[in-house]
Amino acid sequence: MPPLVLATNTDPGTAFWVDAAIIGGGSVAPITGLTFVDANYSGATPPDGSIAAPHTTIQDALTAIGDAATAAEQFQGWKVIISAGFYDENLTIPQRRNIALDCAPGVILADAFPPTTSAKKITWAQNLAPLGPIESYGLQINNLIMFDGIEFVSGGAAVDPSMEMRLNTVSFVSGVVAGTIPSIDATALTVGSGIVEVRDCLLRDTANPPSGFCFNAGGNEAYLSYANSCEFDASISALGYGQMVNSTFSGDQTYSDQSSLGNLDRPEGFFGCQFPAGAPNTFTMTVAGNFDMDGVTWRSCSNTTFVGATIRSLDDEYVAGNTPAGGGAWAAGGDNTLSNALDRMATLLLTLNGGTPIP
Repeated sequence: MPPLVLATNTDPGTAFWVDAAIIGGGSVAPITGLTFVDANYSGATPPDGSIAAPHTTIQDALTAIGDAATAAEQFQGWKVIISAGFYDENLTIPQRRNIALDCAPGVILADAFPPTTSAKKITWAQNLAPLGPIESYGLQINNLIMFDGIEFVSGGAAVDPSMEMRLNTVSFVSGVVAGTIPSIDATALTVGSGIVEVRDCLLRDTANPPSGFCFNAGGNEAYLSYANSCEFDASISALGYGQMVNSTFSGDQTYSDQSSLGNLDRPEGFFGCQFPAGAPNTFTMTVAGNFDMDGVTWRSCSNTTFVGATIRSLDDEYVAGNTPAGGGAWAAGGDNTLSNALDRMATLLLTLNGGTPIP
């Protein structure tokens, strides 16, 4: 089979696999919604977002995409492929769009490392009237280092937007240059909801003066729905949480709701997580609910205080009086192990047999 070569025309939303053996060119199924960025591009052709003449700033690419003006545009996914380099710019995500910022390793939202200018943030707003009955938008960011946070903003003519953000291998660095907001800031999410999933991420309080939070819902409808292999180095305030896996939490956590994000694929709870002993923290449920965790998580809770939460271990044996620091009482769920079930059955049979052991 002749080799295929990726080529583009001047439309940043179209790329083609071209059969190199065909004289005059030919194409196999265009790739739509694709644009390129390279801070180091200096070719003769003016930047147009094609692979041959990429934009030199991320914001130029986002501006070229623009806010969705039709329902068809709303459901057209866009991928922005970003080459390694420094990008000294604040970013504003287009509205009513589904966008992925796919960064090569080494993409830094700053002028240098460490930065010599102000920290740069990302603003994701939904203030426009919906284009149809569905107000659901997505933002995914892969492989990024930044020194300020990402803010959710909603209001204006928006009715009930659902904003779902997924971060993969995103590191928020604090203390190097003054930021303005924590890693995730939803204090301006006045209508609708924000749902956040994070994988292999480092979240810190990037605000200066410090806000005390790495995730702050500000009482709004923002959920931390999933975390895997992440480090949270400051407090969390969210409407609710979902499933937390292999992650470390070094600050207080406050949730208003817990169960609404659970499902069979991702049951809510903390699995293989750590609450470092050197960072005393408080887990608060403002509405009483269950706090599920496995044995690995529970054994790290010696310096954690639980308020308003019924603690249930998913695999540790129940021992009377054996509670985490802070005096949180174990619920009946703490007995849900096979060994304890057998013990309770044996106790019941002994009682039914008048106290005489069964041979």
